[in-house]
Amino acid sequence: MNKFFNYVRCGQGYGIKFIALFTLIWAVAVYALIAFYIKSTALPDIRKAADELLPIRIEDGRITSPLNTIKYMPIRFVKSEIPLVLDTTVDEINTSDLQSGIYISRTAVYTVTGKDIRISPFEGSVELTANDYKQGLEKNIFLGALAVLFCLALIFFAFTLVFTAIYALFAVMMAKIVARDLDYKSASRLSSVVFGGSLLICNFAGFFIFLPSWVILCAIAALQFIIIKKMFA
Repeated sequence: MNKFFNYVRCGQGYGIKFIALFTLIWAVAVYALIAFYIKSTALPDIRKAADELLPIRIEDGRITSPLNTIKYMPIRFVKSEIPLVLDTTVDEINTSDLQSGIYISRTAVYTVTGKDIRISPFEGSVELTANDYKQGLEKNIFLGALAVLFCLALIFFAFTLVFTAIYALFAVMMAKIVARDLDYKSASRLSSVVFGGSLLICNFAGFFIFLPSWVILCAIAALQFIIIKKMFA
């Protein structure tokens, strides 16, 4: 506790290194969860779906094999399922009542996300076999997961940085209310540790217990107030 107090009072900077550290811990933990999910659920489902779908032959932008076929393969995603449907009985699929998922007709792939529908027509001629998807499948999935995680980590860092600055302002005002000496840099260092650490803990506690965001934010503010009152006397 003394080290924490000394860092807040006499340290340098605005506490950005702690925000970066919390972001790194969060990213490593989330990647471990994603990797576990991919290996235990996603990869088996994708392999099963590909084995069911393939081989597919496309000639001049149309599926010629298999013809007059309807196949449904669910891909599990966390607590839901994403339908993967092959329907070569029609050239076009009626999109009015489709749920989110991937749909393949004789001439195109339909990607449905909520109300957003993207249609990618087939072009040229190609034959897709099981060997085509197996080569580098796991590597490509993990690389995609890393790319998504990198973007999420940047968002986590930016979110924590912004709220640390806001909570630092609150901390300065709290210090004035209880007649404590706390400048903005010290308040930023305090907020970076308290808010960043609390946010990290709440992210993982959320897997076991749900707390509304406003409860978490108020609890962090209350914790800061207690620390200011007790440690800056």
